[in-house]
Amino acid sequence: MKKTILTIVCIFTLAATTAVAGGVRVNFVCEHIHNTGVLHPRTPVQPPVVYLDDYTLTFESHADFTLQVVSLDDETVVYDAYVPGSVSEVQLPSYLTGEYELRLYTDSFLFAGYIDL
Repeated sequence: MKKTILTIVCIFTLAATTAVAGGVRVNFVCEHIHNTGVLHPRTPVQPPVVYLDDYTLTFESHADFTLQVVSLDDETVVYDAYVPGSVSEVQLPSYLTGEYELRLYTDSFLFAGYIDL
């Protein structure tokens, strides 16, 4: 009985989160960029949950990170910003059009995904 109730609660929570966030979820790959002394963390690294709706990036709870939007043509950084953990949305410049790589840097990891503006 408890498992059934927990399952129902989880399903409704997931549905509400997806509906509230809206937009398209950005999928990330993770790369370890700094040696923190921990060779094998006890839990797998979880990529941030980010949705793109037009030019707005919406973040579910996250740590502080540096955001970069990188041109796929020549690998130049076209937008760069520091995003504290208390911020849930970032508005990208409207002059950006086309496909870009979205990079999120934390102290130890790089999360990279692709966006189409």
